[in-house]
Amino acid sequence: MPFTYNCVSHIALVCKDVDETIEFYVNKLNMPLLRSVRLPAGARHLFFQLNPYDRTGQVAFFWFPDGPPAAPGIASQHYDKSKGAETAVGSMNHLAFDVSPDAFDEFVSELARKGIRANTIDHTDETGRVWIRSVYFFDPNGIKLEFAALVE
Repeated sequence: MPFTYNCVSHIALVCKDVDETIEFYVNKLNMPLLRSVRLPAGARHLFFQLNPYDRTGQVAFFWFPDGPPAAPGIASQHYDKSKGAETAVGSMNHLAFDVSPDAFDEFVSELARKGIRANTIDHTDETGRVWIRSVYFFDPNGIKLEFAALVE
């Protein structure tokens, strides 16, 4: 029998500070903290809910008391966009959230209102038509995030 999928259940990332991560995702991006799990050796596992009406699709974070430091330009995109978007094989380049094209400009304004620096790009295809509007920004862990609105 072939595999079939409903959606991505969750992505598991690593954070540097539990409280700072909760503050950002709950209060800045409006993602409720669905569950917090205590793990061995003092580690934590957090789950944030994308859709308040549906528990599928979550952003999860591990926190390790003695985890290695961030490696911008290797394991994640560098804050300095002049250094390009390249990251290492097996790394996570960025995480994109699908948003409504009708709400896109309002979301960009809301990011600014909340003090989040962002970069908006209208991506064109080979014919020169805009097919997706994107706004890129970083979370407090250096993870590049995107609100992506499919136009076509």
